[in-house]
Amino acid sequence: MIDNNGQKDSTLKRISLKINYYVMIVIVGLGIVDLVYASYFFDGSYFDIIDGFYMAGIAACGIASISVAKKYNKSVLGRAYLFLGLSFFAWFIADVGYYFQQFVLNIDPWPSIFDTSVLTAYVFAIFHLYINIRLFKPNGLHQ
Repeated sequence: MIDNNGQKDSTLKRISLKINYYVMIVIVGLGIVDLVYASYFFDGSYFDIIDGFYMAGIAACGIASISVAKKYNKSVLGRAYLFLGLSFFAWFIADVGYYFQQFVLNIDPWPSIFDTSVLTAYVFAIFHLYINIRLFKPNGLHQ
């Protein structure tokens, strides 16, 4: 892969593509716990601790993505993670707006001006995926 300066980008050769299955199991488990909690124990009429963890998780993903983008600043991977971080931050802004309208202003948040932030999050996520699809081949790294 060639970077913006016309030089060979060696960032991708240093990245381990090993999948940590324990992390995947924890993520799926937390997703199942959240679905069961939301379906059977929460009516959505107030802001609870699960919502706080949800919002903190979105913000943490955005911060982590931006820090990866800073680490690989001049590479294609850096741009991909910049778009991912911007996507998480747009999602976070939309949720803050929705929660503010629903629980502070006591108005129905749909439709809202914050819907544009959700759409922006999808656009940035598509950019991230496009860069990754273009960057990686099924048989390994794109050279």
